[in-house]
Amino acid sequence: MAGAPGVQDFSSDDGEKNDVAGVTSTEVGYAGGIPKATYASVCAGDGNTEVVKITYDPNVITYEEILQKAFEVSDTSARYTKQYASAVFPQTEQQKKVADLLVETKRSKTKRGVSTVVYDTEESNVYTRAEWYHQDYKTKNNLRIAGVLIAFVLDYAAALAPPDVASVLQVLRTSLAVAVVASMLPQIVPAFDKFFG
Repeated sequence: MAGAPGVQDFSSDDGEKNDVAGVTSTEVGYAGGIPKATYASVCAGDGNTEVVKITYDPNVITYEEILQKAFEVSDTSARYTKQYASAVFPQTEQQKKVADLLVETKRSKTKRGVSTVVYDTEESNVYTRAEWYHQDYKTKNNLRIAGVLIAFVLDYAAALAPPDVASVLQVLRTSLAVAVVASMLPQIVPAFDKFFG
């Protein structure tokens, strides 16, 4: 069974299931706007929201529990653009009822307000999986940070090493730096989507 509760800006909670019992898989994507969306079209305001699609075992965890966990990591009181909105895209009428009830309960218990939107099931059927470079974003970003740190260490080691070893370390450092920058190009420059997607 799958549902797609939205959490604003999937790069902040990029769909990694974080070992939640009963969650079998997650992926990030776009929902609620035009079909076949791309990151570039979403950024341009095509009406889609960045979401995390969650597949789960209903014998282990309920849809309500999934939504409660999503609300824990999402600022439901903030008012963002549609791209980053706090939203729920239920797949069935029963899920919509559960989501509506949870949002109303949350509204009645907070003074900050709740901006979460629960969409109709018809609108929830418009879903596009996000590009590969958005999947497992935290892991990829952590690897990039590690790559930058290693490049600095290689640069420092090259400064202390004999010339023949230093030249090898400089080549490694440069190669690593190029790899880190190249890994970010698809999300920085939308034109790269067609080459890497």
